[in-house]
Amino acid sequence: MGHQATLAAIRAANVIFSINPADAEALQPVVGEQTRLVDLPAFVDTAAYRRMSEQHDRLRRELAYRHKLETGHLWLLSVAMMRTGDKLASYRLLGEALEQLLDLYWQLIVVGDGNAREEVVRALAPLGEDRVRFVGAQSETGLPPYYGAADLCVWPAVNEAYGMALLEAQAAGLPVVAGGAGGVSSIVESGITGLLSTPGDASAFARALRNLIDTPKRRAAMARAAFEKTRTLHDIASAAQILDRALHQALATWTDGLDGGAPSAGPGRSAAEPGGPRHRGALAPAARGRRLCLGYQPARPRQRDCAAVGPSRCGGRDPPQRNEFWRLGGPAAH
Repeated sequence: MGHQATLAAIRAANVIFSINPADAEALQPVVGEQTRLVDLPAFVDTAAYRRMSEQHDRLRRELAYRHKLETGHLWLLSVAMMRTGDKLASYRLLGEALEQLLDLYWQLIVVGDGNAREEVVRALAPLGEDRVRFVGAQSETGLPPYYGAADLCVWPAVNEAYGMALLEAQAAGLPVVAGGAGGVSSIVESGITGLLSTPGDASAFARALRNLIDTPKRRAAMARAAFEKTRTLHDIASAAQILDRALHQALATWTDGLDGGAPSAGPGRSAAEPGGPRHRGALAPAARGRRLCLGYQPARPRQRDCAAVGPSRCGGRDPPQRNEFWRLGGPAAH
């Protein structure tokens, strides 16, 4: 999709959901007059990660045996793909920072793989083989136990959009030390759920990490705060509420515009809300066979088109996967 086509899609949307607050400033000048920008914080199923943290001791024993880790050391965890560019720059900065902390007892677990693996291994080689464990890429079910067993999540986040792994780590009760680039501050609340350092500054990252390694009580407080923040702001249930509210409002406005006005829905109730006169597919005649156009800025560039629109179902296709929502879109011209 070219730049002009992208702009046309943005201007045609009734609602745009933005996961990264940093995107809102860039979107604001180009959205259509009737477009609503809705902040949709990044989200996970926090219950799944909390269950891992509740099995901390067992998981720690199992992973210590599997990877020859010292249970008496602090376990630092990094989760990221190994590719050239910003990811490799982050790994190199991490290596530089950790070289300044060799007087402390810690081991680094690296989850990830990719075409820059050799460069990543070289970047972390000065830390010593006894300090670093490369465990490769992990499946969706294989990754959470590492969050559950570790003590801190560490990632310099060079030019990071926001960092989904940082959110997953906090959902498992891991405090985070990260670089404060991009939208990372919308995920990690510095001083509360972790510490953010000056982007690109290895020494600042090392100081922040030393601070948390040296203060177990502060780490424990941040772990509790991370649990609470992800549960209240970044859980899949809270995301569903935001989506439900925004979609009902958009549908009510859209159908009103098609027939010149909606029937009364009763006090405090939208025409598209449950119990309203248009709920369960009762669209105005002019709306039938047409599409409500929504925009979604996803965590990964995956989208699906929907064959039809209605308040309660969408074309009968497979449900969206994690961090993927239906884009209810019609032709380029609406």
